[in-house]
Amino acid sequence: TPSILHEDTVGGRYYFDMEAARGVDAVTYLRTADYEGIAAFTDRLCEYVRIAHTDAPLHAVASADFFGPLYDRICEIHRSASAATADDLAVIALGLSRLRQVGVLAPPLCHGDMPLENLIVEENGDIWAFDMLDSPFEHYWHDVAKLHQDLDGAWYMRRQPPVARCITEYVSRRILAAVEACDPRYRQLHTVLVACTFARILPYVRTPQTLAFVQGRIAYYADRIRRNS
Repeated sequence: TPSILHEDTVGGRYYFDMEAARGVDAVTYLRTADYEGIAAFTDRLCEYVRIAHTDAPLHAVASADFFGPLYDRICEIHRSASAATADDLAVIALGLSRLRQVGVLAPPLCHGDMPLENLIVEENGDIWAFDMLDSPFEHYWHDVAKLHQDLDGAWYMRRQPPVARCITEYVSRRILAAVEACDPRYRQLHTVLVACTFARILPYVRTPQTLAFVQGRIAYYADRIRRNS
């Protein structure tokens, strides 16, 4: 992540200057890089998974409660969302019951908001991560789900041309294998967690086109949850 070089307030408004990262976002990189570059990029993401599995969080967090925050949020969205997604959101909420089997874990490292668009790849292959946020649960599993919001759900396509499916599937397979090697329990929760990333977008949608896209993705993942239940 970029370093904070300076911070201050002007007229009561806080600001900070950050170290510059010169490169392209990860979507553009995956669309234009050669095989060696894509493999190296994926190596780095898999290494992040392995590091995040054992490293402590960046700030003090009491515990990683998977079920409670996500279930409450999906129920809140369910009550306010359009009828077109009500049944699908109910399926996602029921699917979250699998998280109860995981329980409350000690939180590891977590970025909090890691779609491909929040990663910058420099010419030498180094990856910079931007726009860290508090996540609904502090765990690198959330980062993996957010990556798949793009890798599988193609959320980035609202603003960018598509990346070849064989590339996104290659990156996805390797990341999922890395997560499973660290903790096999993630695999059975993956679809539900990715579905949650799309459901949580609903309150912020501003255009009919984006709403249709998000609802389509929610319907897709809800159907996968039904078939796997």
